[in-house]
Amino acid sequence: MKKSLITILLVLFVLVLVQASFLNHFVIFGNVWLQIGNLAAVFVLVYAMFEHAKGRLSWVAAVWGGMLLDLYSNMYFGVWILSFLALVFMIKFILKRYVSIPSYW
Repeated sequence: MKKSLITILLVLFVLVLVQASFLNHFVIFGNVWLQIGNLAAVFVLVYAMFEHAKGRLSWVAAVWGGMLLDLYSNMYFGVWILSFLALVFMIKFILKRYVSIPSYW
């Protein structure tokens, strides 16, 4: 396995563990914010935004992060996987093809 793949998998694992074990004890906005916007979703979003358009690691990160969140979730299994895959799809195929984001660095 490549080092970048192992790093992404470990980072997502740690973020989901922190999310599921530590951050769920804090009540922020009635605890709804922690169910929708979480650390794994932010990581997958940022990684998909900055990855090359033909890169495939964001798809792996979406499946792995979604699977880990589904294990700790009380919703149906696969909801997080499908939502992360839809997020990566929107970023890869819609945003990067049709929206020109200026890069100053």
